[in-house]
Amino acid sequence: MPQTLAPDNSTSTIPGGWDDLLAEQTDLQDAIHAPHRKARDRLLEVLAQSDDPGLQRQAATMSQCASSLHLYFDPDAGTVREYIHTCKVRLCPLCGRRRSLHVAAQMLPLVEAMLRPRHLVLTVRSNDHPLREQIRALVQWFRKLRYTGFWQANVVQGVYTVEATINERTGQWHPHLHIIFDGKYLPFKRIQYLWHHITGGSEIVWIEEAYSKPGLVAELCKYIGKPQKSEHWTDDQLRAYALAIRGTRMVQTFGKKTAAPIKDEAAPDEKKHDDASISLSRLIWLAGHDNPAAVAVLPMLALRSKHLARYIYAMMPQLQPDLSPADKLLRAYAIIEAGRAPPGPAPPSTSAAAQELDRRISEQLYLASQADDGWYARTQATPAQQWSFSPNGDRQAK
Repeated sequence: MPQTLAPDNSTSTIPGGWDDLLAEQTDLQDAIHAPHRKARDRLLEVLAQSDDPGLQRQAATMSQCASSLHLYFDPDAGTVREYIHTCKVRLCPLCGRRRSLHVAAQMLPLVEAMLRPRHLVLTVRSNDHPLREQIRALVQWFRKLRYTGFWQANVVQGVYTVEATINERTGQWHPHLHIIFDGKYLPFKRIQYLWHHITGGSEIVWIEEAYSKPGLVAELCKYIGKPQKSEHWTDDQLRAYALAIRGTRMVQTFGKKTAAPIKDEAAPDEKKHDDASISLSRLIWLAGHDNPAAVAVLPMLALRSKHLARYIYAMMPQLQPDLSPADKLLRAYAIIEAGRAPPGPAPPSTSAAAQELDRRISEQLYLASQADDGWYARTQATPAQQWSFSPNGDRQAK
């Protein structure tokens, strides 16, 4: 396995050097990135150690992902939205997944409208050329295929995504095009012959009917963000992949002009300037000074999402619902086995319950937002550490 040497930090574009990035992560970032912390920490280190300034900048940007969280609320409408400051770097596990979901939301209506959708996979033999050159060649060869009379006579429209894997035996790159197209039946031998002729020797083709449109869309879109099985890649391979896909469109529509283009980008953060807002760190501060609305709303927010529960209960464990001795023992065993605290309570299962929860949250957020910096000094409230919550949400003195 090739050795990776860290570059001289004097040439790094990261203030303080790459080794400071992980040390600067906040408790909020740890809570939000907890499900993929190991992969993210490795990516930060690998990109930051690169001698390419662009990859170093990506590492610096990734290090700020989820550094703040604001809650936008409308008490009249009873709505609540989370606004997380995200980095939108494709390789970021959090932003890569958000990008995949955003692309899938755009792709699904296009595929649902297809009368005869089919899944076509095109690739070439593994070789020693740089990945970026292979991807460009693959896209150009597919363009030539679309210009053939056979293709134009049988295919109406479609969409493709790019995937890159590594041949485990040779260590060479192996890029693919995953294509969903709407059209007539394409004989396998015919498409294989055309692909062999266009590429100058490759016959690696796969085609099948699309039996589940949502399932096929999900399959294609998972390649948009973080590459699959990259945890087995070397540091040099990860950096080579990051350089190869920089500026590359990983999803593209083709065919009928009425097909709307798909934006290869992360979903816009849900931020509505007309709504009032308050930061999560502000709520924690207010609850620590026993602001009644803040103390009441934090356990509700913990019910709303797992990452909020992880952060809130890490910062204010006294707000967790009281557990029976047996529950506490089971929780201790779960922490020992998993190496970290289990996730918080599941969110409400029905839409009606979720809407009612958001209505209650928005009311308490409004009340908490009215408090100013001098609130604690004027009220001399009892510290929130002297209170806990029962499982039904009622506050009780210890």
